[in-house]
Amino acid sequence: MARNFRIRCHEKNDNLYVRPCGTLDGSSAWELINFVNHKWPVYKCIYIDTDGLTGILPFGSAIFKSELPGGIAPADRFVFAGRNGAGLAPAGCRVLPFEDAGGGHEPGYGPAHREKSAPSAKAVFSGNSRKVIK
Repeated sequence: MARNFRIRCHEKNDNLYVRPCGTLDGSSAWELINFVNHKWPVYKCIYIDTDGLTGILPFGSAIFKSELPGGIAPADRFVFAGRNGAGLAPAGCRVLPFEDAGGGHEPGYGPAHREKSAPSAKAVFSGNSRKVIK
């Protein structure tokens, strides 16, 4: 596992907000998969903010995409956000539109493509992460 990898999370309104931080390699991907697979039954939805990831190795991404939906957690309970959300989200998971500080948008997202009921990633992840899991 990458030495700098951490999982931060907080709870709000029966949802879990997860922010993995550091480099996502193969071992880190398994740690994140196991973490969310153990937590999902308690929450209506698990939001994963990918902006804390400083690097995503191809092997880590491949493991995460192939194993998360194959676990006991249904893919539709997960919402991905952040700069790497669309690239890291496994098939069947929802992805929130990403807007950077300069007002730019991730390709394929933005005001013209946004669902009217979908909140922005900034609005969803406004809480502070209170727990740190190593």
